[in-house]
Amino acid sequence: MTALLAVCAPPRSLPAQRSAEPEAAVEPAPEARRGDHVDVYHGVEVPDPYR
Repeated sequence: MTALLAVCAPPRSLPAQRSAEPEAAVEPAPEARRGDHVDVYHGVEVPDPYR
């Protein structure tokens, strides 16, 4: 019975482990290309520079 209770017991909390190395810097996202594309919807010109 004691063995069954030991298996069902919640795990003991462990101390947090930290890496000795600092985290790597995150690279910025690349620049998006922009163009001069224009769509026409019902006679209205709508610029769409990211197409």
